[in-house]
Amino acid sequence: MAFALMQGLILLIFPVTIFRSDLPSDGDNISITGRIYRIEEGESALLIYVRTLPDKNGKKKKVICHVKSETEYEIGNLVTVTGKCRHFAPATNDGQFDSALYYRILNLDYRITDAKCFVKDDSIRFYQNALYRIRRAFSGVYKNSLPSERAGVLCSMVLGQKKDVGDEIKSLYKMSGISHILAISGLHISLIGMAIYESLKKLKLKVFVSGSISVFFLISFGIMTGNSASAIRSIVMFSLFIIADVIGRTYDMLTACGLSGVALLMTEPLYMMHSGFLLSFGAVMGIALIMPVISGFFPKPDMTEKMIYDKSKKRILKEKIRDMVFSSLKMSISVTLATLPIQLWFFYGFATYGFLLNLIVIPLAGILLVLAIFGGCLSLILTSLGKVFLFPSSVLLFLYEEAAKGAMRLPFSYPVIGRPHPVSIAVYYVLLTCFCLYNFRLSDSRNKRGNHISILLPVLGIIALCLKLRTATTCTMIDIGQGDSLVIEDKYGANILIDGGSTSVKEAGKYRLIPYLQCHGITRIDYAFLSHGDKDHYSALIEIMETQKENRIRIKNLVLTHFGKTDETYDEVKSAAQKNGINVIYIDGGAKFSLPDADIKCIYPSKKTVAEGNDQSMVLLFTCNDTKMLFTGDLTEEKEGEALEKVKFPVDILKVGHHGSRYSSSEDFINKLRPKTSLISAGVNRYGHPSPYAIKRLENAGSDIYVTLYSGQLRVVFKKDRYEVNEYLK
Repeated sequence: MAFALMQGLILLIFPVTIFRSDLPSDGDNISITGRIYRIEEGESALLIYVRTLPDKNGKKKKVICHVKSETEYEIGNLVTVTGKCRHFAPATNDGQFDSALYYRILNLDYRITDAKCFVKDDSIRFYQNALYRIRRAFSGVYKNSLPSERAGVLCSMVLGQKKDVGDEIKSLYKMSGISHILAISGLHISLIGMAIYESLKKLKLKVFVSGSISVFFLISFGIMTGNSASAIRSIVMFSLFIIADVIGRTYDMLTACGLSGVALLMTEPLYMMHSGFLLSFGAVMGIALIMPVISGFFPKPDMTEKMIYDKSKKRILKEKIRDMVFSSLKMSISVTLATLPIQLWFFYGFATYGFLLNLIVIPLAGILLVLAIFGGCLSLILTSLGKVFLFPSSVLLFLYEEAAKGAMRLPFSYPVIGRPHPVSIAVYYVLLTCFCLYNFRLSDSRNKRGNHISILLPVLGIIALCLKLRTATTCTMIDIGQGDSLVIEDKYGANILIDGGSTSVKEAGKYRLIPYLQCHGITRIDYAFLSHGDKDHYSALIEIMETQKENRIRIKNLVLTHFGKTDETYDEVKSAAQKNGINVIYIDGGAKFSLPDADIKCIYPSKKTVAEGNDQSMVLLFTCNDTKMLFTGDLTEEKEGEALEKVKFPVDILKVGHHGSRYSSSEDFINKLRPKTSLISAGVNRYGHPSPYAIKRLENAGSDIYVTLYSGQLRVVFKKDRYEVNEYLK
């Protein structure tokens, strides 16, 4: 199992690209026929999961259909669905969520939007359909009985419906370290399974009968909630525990963990690249291998002699509570140590006080689940009676929220570290392994001091994970869709943002720019330059400003040209800056910003320049070592001549103006600049960007051309006497 986890980390570090040649073309109008095997309520449409009938090669596809209809569909219905085929989008930037890989792991091939669904055969699968109806009934009970935010948390915890959880709660739980309770985790499955099993045994049912009923219930629960990797792992391990109990054999956690891992990987090897799989199995490995070592630092007192001479029940209860707290603390520390690199790889930060907060959350989770399930069942019979049991659930969720908010008010509550280097991950696990082996071989009686000195090993490992060393200055053109955004990371720590916006990607800050910054551990933007007042250059910039507290990214200075003082197109971004305490600087041609390893000089517009719209674009010349890079915003050919007056020809790299528009990058402009490399930021658009005319002019000048639409993120690495361009999708 440890090998599988390491293999998963290797695959993440050196990812494979998923190519699918057997799918319909993206955007095609298609028609499929198949049976419904799952139904979910989406945010704006009903999500119907269809397993198609075999094609001419005997293969079946699994498709998500977004259906807006009042028709009642049942699991098992044979349906024909028509609509527009949409492929799941792959990641095109560092830090971006890879939908293509995620859904490939879940064995989903594509989705159909604007779908129309026609029932051809109304036969149903009674068992699965009954589970779907139970899930829908419980969801309705929670939503009708509790405030919307807490109802959403219960729907996520008990039913696996994450869509019902608000963004604010998701962010709070994630940053405080208790987001695991929002998923159908192994913890939930284990608590439910053991509660049922022990209850049935107390009813004097035979062990075999109690175990069989418990396992059947958990399998049904897993199917109802979507069979996540952690749920499957827990169900398999619980089943093996029951089998061991029935036949009178000793249950071995590592063996059960290994068998469940093999079972999952046999169905889908790509689970090794899935965060849920790695975190779930990593947590079990931590409990099985690290917790016994950590226990050596929490010696349990010998209660025998005390209990002979001290008959006080209060004293015994106090000792039991202390032992329970220590046990929870040991488990929390062990799981954190085992999964820390995985958390940083996927989420780029960690909750500093999460292991303490879980001392409250985990023990109460069992009570919360029992109350939620029991209250839901009673509400189906008598609404008022169910609410009596759901009210304490609401109180517990309120305590969770307040505890999380309290943790977030503490200093360094959620440091954004960034994705660790593969070498750092290897060093961390080597040091953690040495820590475990060293303490396994030492007994407390032989060398207590040695045990405590060995704590330095995991501490050094954590330092290795958090250590960020830049070996070169870089400039990255983010694939932000139809817009512009470039991030300069100076070798010695300075961070510059040039534009940040998109008109083709909704919430481009949330889904493209902020993940990139967090992935690279960037929490401070020294200067954010805004070329001009078009929304496709500042929409994501405003998102960063308005979510600085949540995303831990602080912009120190916003830099505008003199047009920003009077032109109303800048009002929205200026207002956001002032509201969030960001200093606004106005510059003109001649202004210079010195970085430790580079210089940025504004060469246009001058104080006397009169222009409107795109011709107000700030033009910047970036120099690192002997390499020159020119940023032209959306400048058109009408003002390119004025900008050229301040440029010493040639330049090495050109950020092509206006997304490669035919009305920018004129022949005279290109011939004078003679760029060796040209970078174009463009997404799917109706303007024809990049224009064939602009491309032809660049080709005639002998320039190497890179376009984010085809290459994804473009990263320029400036070395001592040269530079190189790395394409994300190549």
